[in-house]
Amino acid sequence: MAGQGVHQWLYGAAHKTYKFLEQAEQVTLIKWAVSQCGRPLDPAEVEKTVRKVRKRRDRGDCADEPPWPKPEPERVDQLVMAGPTLAQLCELSPIQPLSDDPAYWLNVLFPGDPLLCITRERMYRQAYQLPEIKRYWVTKTKSQWVRKNLRR
Repeated sequence: MAGQGVHQWLYGAAHKTYKFLEQAEQVTLIKWAVSQCGRPLDPAEVEKTVRKVRKRRDRGDCADEPPWPKPEPERVDQLVMAGPTLAQLCELSPIQPLSDDPAYWLNVLFPGDPLLCITRERMYRQAYQLPEIKRYWVTKTKSQWVRKNLRR
């Protein structure tokens, strides 16, 4: 979860549990849910988020929607297509990787056998049209991913 919007997830979880749990129960449940998220949380991060959401909900200021806009897939695709390629980034990087094997990096970055949600992108091109990008997400344990050929 680290690097994938933990704070946004906290915010959404606080909204979704607001109607069903007392504040202390929300904090306990959310802390448990993010205990293995992959990044250390500020000691009061969950409490502050729950308190902020409850204050807004108690005033009737907001519904279940977070305050940031929903992603616009077309704009995301434009940014991705305009950005550098992986090869260009590797060439520019002052740090040369120890390995280009995805299984190596999974083992380095994720000790133990945690659940990992990995996405794969496929680009479909048609003449005279913007490319269409399809994204697929799958959650498996790290050991299941390592056994697969992730280079495809």
